[in-house]
Amino acid sequence: PTSASTHAFFRNMTAFTDGLRGLISVGIPQIDDEHQKLFECLDVLMLTVNTPRSDAATAEILCSLRTYSKTHFESEEGLMQACGFPGIAAHKREHLAFIDEIEKFQAQATGKQANTAQQMTAYLIQWLTSHISNSDKKLARHLRTSAQVKGSD
Repeated sequence: PTSASTHAFFRNMTAFTDGLRGLISVGIPQIDDEHQKLFECLDVLMLTVNTPRSDAATAEILCSLRTYSKTHFESEEGLMQACGFPGIAAHKREHLAFIDEIEKFQAQATGKQANTAQQMTAYLIQWLTSHISNSDKKLARHLRTSAQVKGSD
């Protein structure tokens, strides 16, 4: 059984991710749409982790989050290569670190380790919002500048 405070935490976090979506838009529709899907995965994860018999469902959602994250990161990295983004190596390292963390959480979800659902979801949300607010916004600025330069030829 879960406590009322735990349920309140996850209700508040889901409302928090809803509010974040507009605030962290990078202004590139393709990237923003993909970020929306990542937040939807996180919302499902938050609603699932504290339900009875949530271990299998949590592991499945983490698998989906990992798979979609890889797809999104490949998409972003393709855009970086196409526009000659100078920060591509560091950005790719951030992507790899996120996938590594998801894989650690997957192992914990299936291995009954002591990491709490709150710690896991808080980390994933914090990482994603920080990455979008900093690294992805830099990429978006470069993409817009690159498109303007190409368009003026």
